[in-house]
Amino acid sequence: MFNYTGLPEKTVLLVSCMIICFNWRDPSVSIHAVLISVTLSGLLSYFEDDRIKIILTVAFSVLCCFVPELSVFFPLMVYDMVYRVG
Repeated sequence: MFNYTGLPEKTVLLVSCMIICFNWRDPSVSIHAVLISVTLSGLLSYFEDDRIKIILTVAFSVLCCFVPELSVFFPLMVYDMVYRVG
């Protein structure tokens, strides 16, 4: 199950990405980018199966091609993909 030991690092990454995103483009698009990124980040933290993590990361990468604002949150997704608890 999810362990909260990596939460401070994730919070710093999320806040940093949000600051960049909200200063970059249209705020309405930025809000959608934040919601998508937080949802996928939560799913990556919840699931322990590597196949599901790979599918979610690939889906996020494809979405980055269509919504450039999402690419700002790519460090957060990489952290969730690589970080393992325990």
